[in-house]
This record gives sequence, C-alpha cells and structure tokens, in this order.
Amino acid sequence: MFKAIRNTYYDLGNSFSRVQGNARIIVLSQPFWFIPYSMYFPYLTQYMMALGLTPGQVGIVNAISMAVGVVLSLFAGWITDRLGRRYTSLIADMICWATATLLWGLAQNFAWFVAAAAANSFVRIISVSWSCTVVEDTAPQNRLTVFWWLNIIGTVAALFTPLMGLLIKPNDTSSLISAMRIVLIASSVIYAASFIVRHHFLYESVIGKARMEVAKHTSPFTALADYLPLFRRVFHSPVLLVFLLIRSLYFVQMGLKGTYLSIAVVQGMGFNEDMIGIISFVTGAVMLVCQFALLPKLQSISPKKPLIISLSLLLASNLLLVFAPNQSLFALMTGIVVSAAGALVTGMLVDAMTANAMPDDDRSALLGSMSILIVAISAPFQ
Repeated sequence: MFKAIRNTYYDLGNSFSRVQGNARIIVLSQPFWFIPYSMYFPYLTQYMMALGLTPGQVGIVNAISMAVGVVLSLFAGWITDRLGRRYTSLIADMICWATATLLWGLAQNFAWFVAAAAANSFVRIISVSWSCTVVEDTAPQNRLTVFWWLNIIGTVAALFTPLMGLLIKPNDTSSLISAMRIVLIASSVIYAASFIVRHHFLYESVIGKARMEVAKHTSPFTALADYLPLFRRVFHSPVLLVFLLIRSLYFVQMGLKGTYLSIAVVQGMGFNEDMIGIISFVTGAVMLVCQFALLPKLQSISPKKPLIISLSLLLASNLLLVFAPNQSLFALMTGIVVSAAGALVTGMLVDAMTANAMPDDDRSALLGSMSILIVAISAPFQ
C-alpha cells in the first residue's frame, strides 16, 4: 500500500504537467466549488425538512428542478455555442450555484426552495459548457488524467463535511438551520468570487470560436430542429447509447441517494444527524484510498472490466442499504464503502470514455442532446 501511495504521488506530480490550458484552470479552481458543496449538500434535505417541508414536498422540489432542466437542456447546446464556453459557464454558474445557495440560505418556506430549484436546474447548461471547456484543447490521451485530478479534488473536499457537524447540535433543529444559513450564504459569496476569477483566466477554445461563428446565423428554435438527427446519432451509435444508459442509471441512483439517503439514515434507520457527516467522511476516505490503489492502474488497461465491476459494486451497495437492519452501523458503513468505490470508478471512466467517443466539432450539440435524454430517463425516478 505504501509503495502504491508513493508511486501515485509521483504519478500525480508528473501527470499534472500534462494538464494544460483551460483544463488546468478548471482543476485549480475546483476546490472553491467542491469544499463548500461538500459541507452543505449532505445536510440540504434535512435543512429543507427542518424548515417545514415534508418528504413529498422535497420530491416536488426535485421534480420541478428536473422539469425546468428539461427545458434548459433543449437550448444548452445552442447557448453554449452562441455565447461561447467562457460566458455560458460564468452566467450559468452564477445562477445555478451563487444564486441558488443564496436562496437556500435565506429560505423561509416551500416557495423559496422551488425558486432555488429552478435556479439550480441551470446545471443542465453547465454540464455542456463545463464539459466542453475541460475537454476541448486537451489531447484525448490526457483527458483521463484531467478527470483523475478532478476526482482527487472532490474526494479530498468530502473530508471537510464533518466540519459542518461541529456547528450542529444533536437533535437541535434550530442549530441545523442556523449553521446551514451561515454556510450557504458564505458559499454563495465564495462561488461568485471564484467564478469571476476563473472566467478571467479561461480562454475560448479554437472549436468554441468556430461554433460561435456558426451559432450567430442560427436561432435557438432552428437549433431545436437539429436535435432529431442528433438523437438518431446517439441511438445509432452503440458506444454512445451504452454510455447514455450507464450515465442515466448512474445519475438516477446518485440523485436518489443525494436527496433521500439522509432521510433514510435519520428517520428510517434511527441515527442522529451527525451520522450524515460521518458518512461523507467515510465516503471521501474510501475514494481517496481508491485514488491511490486503483486509478493509476486504470490508465494502462481496458476500461471494460473495471466499469462492469464498479457498476456491480453500485448495485450491491444499493441492495445492502435497502435491506439494512435498523440502527445497523455495520450494514450502513459497508454499503457506504462499497458505494464510494463503485461511484468513483464508474463516474470517472464514463466521463472520460464519453468525452473521447464524441467528435470535437459536434461536442456541444451532442452533449446537449444526451443531457435531454438523461433528464427524460431519470426524471420519473426522482
């Protein structure tokens, strides 16, 4: 293990030299998004319920976010091409994260969370512009390295979640609300500042500039007509179709866990709220170990077998959590550990493989069409 860690540190330092251009700016700025997100998101559902929402209303909020996301996905590719990757990411990120966290932090009732959900649904546009920014001008052989670094940052950020638990008293709703308001409003400020600074250092890719010229002569409604042939391309491409199904299933189970796992742990299994922070810490720790022990090997072998194994781990973890006995710490932690390992490998492999399977000139349009299909497939499960 120590040899693997030493070799991984060497590989990390060596590999970062291959992360250049916009990808490097994205990697360096990601901690300012990941760390705040890791602190407030695991507690967001409990915060909503502390302010009077029922589990059913939480589901309605998610459904509204998905519905608005479907509409935004229709125009995500055209907006990304028309405004360019830089400005699209800046505007959408400010709405999706800076505005949404401010609304969450000031929320008083169900209506506030509906407004925040609508703002947060702009993530459907970000998923296109951000992916284009990361991938374009990055050589295909270096894309897995970029996603590796992004995963490491996200993994380390998850270790900050227990800090939130220090601000919350057990079984004290008022302390949960106060702590969440402080963290959410502070996150809004951090997000806004980091997005502006990041925008200053990013540049428009060569492909982005070419797509901007083309988009000048098309209207958003004309662009909608282009989705039908794009859908055909996805469904007639075995590789893209497989990735579409995997990404859809991945987002379904991750979305359900993100929304309802904390409810299940606290209300279903009978644990205190501080267990939420422990779960996030364990998840981050397991992912960090996997970064050292597993991911360096993935760059030199075929991704098919690791992908099948990681998907099987996700399935096993979900079944284990569903059938876990009440207050069974062993069952809960085993499910979390297995889920963390499966999610890390699945997420990174699918992102990198999807990026390499798409042609650069149609990347934004194809990403937009796949985003629509993913939302349509996953929406009924939310």
